[in-house]
Amino acid sequence: MQEYTLQTIEKGISHSLSVKLTEDMLTTFAHLTGDMNPLHTDDDFARQDGFPARVAHGMLVLSFYSTLVGMYLPGRHGRDHRWLNTLSPAEQRAEVEASLDFLASLGVSADQSMMCYPYGAHDQSLRQICAELGCGLAVTTEFEIAELNQSNALMLARLDTNHLPKDAGAEPNKWTQRVLEEAT
Repeated sequence: MQEYTLQTIEKGISHSLSVKLTEDMLTTFAHLTGDMNPLHTDDDFARQDGFPARVAHGMLVLSFYSTLVGMYLPGRHGRDHRWLNTLSPAEQRAEVEASLDFLASLGVSADQSMMCYPYGAHDQSLRQICAELGCGLAVTTEFEIAELNQSNALMLARLDTNHLPKDAGAEPNKWTQRVLEEAT
């Protein structure tokens, strides 16, 4: 997949990311989040509501936006992908605002945006700036299952896809075991 930098991206470029949602992804996401709504887990239930089969969780689909932006497009990692916690609050604000300005120049709305802290580096002043500039949530590089009802939305832990089994027949790792244990 093409990776863009600030030097190569320009207004009018389009890019897409195609992901085939597998049974394993749908089931794992339901268990990871605890959202066992039958619309997402039961084909027959979904058909009663007029869908051809169960419906993927919106947040599962939306999570691939993070892959697109975080892996292929420059964006809310700050303009220069710097260790933001080493900057003064004024420099932090300038970095985040420059990132937002760049996204706006491409026609991307900053409403309810998210931040992926470069290198996971953040501090109180950066979190406050992100909140003031409309950032609804932010992810760190702390490897953990985020507790959305308990965690600060601007300090969310995350799992990288490298932390999950890559084969449906693989033995459950510590993350999938934990989710399965909590689900029972």
